[in-house]
Amino acid sequence: MVVDAVLYHTTMELMFAGRNTTGSALCWFFYLHASHFGFLAVSALPIGPLAS
Repeated sequence: MVVDAVLYHTTMELMFAGRNTTGSALCWFFYLHASHFGFLAVSALPIGPLAS
């Protein structure tokens, strides 16, 4: 699927790009989680099967 490939490549790019890019991505991630309360419930769904 195209969306999966884009998400994969974006994630790899952020992980290997360096500390400034990773830090910036983490700041945006926590900002979006804090400002969109419904997003937390949706984003935790894929983690559920891994936790059990």
